[in-house]
Amino acid sequence: MVERTLIAPPSARVGPLTQQERERIIAASPLKGRYEQEIDRESAYEILTKRTAEAAAAKQAPQQASAGSEGGILDTLGTILGGGKPAKGGRRTVTVTERVITNVASSAARTIGTQLGRAILRGILGSMTKR
Repeated sequence: MVERTLIAPPSARVGPLTQQERERIIAASPLKGRYEQEIDRESAYEILTKRTAEAAAAKQAPQQASAGSEGGILDTLGTILGGGKPAKGGRRTVTVTERVITNVASSAARTIGTQLGRAILRGILGSMTKR
């Protein structure tokens, strides 16, 4: 049986619009005039590149000013062992040399502590078993 339905047939067509149809649709659009003008805004990449260049220039200026005030190896060791100079945000920057020295010192302290603990434990347990 055939029943009546309320489905609208497709209103599309195959093929491009003519120039007159395109102009008529654009003229009737509520967005006419909104997207016609091209705007070339600054991209995120350009903004970040500019910030990076400014930060590098700002960082390079104090380094060049303080280059003549280096005190040699004693000043460097004093900076490493004494905690260094704090950075702009209050936290000091840690160099690769400082990290290596810190890692070696903590590894040595851990090894010495482990060996010392073993020796004490063996001495205590050894004296308990001999009784």
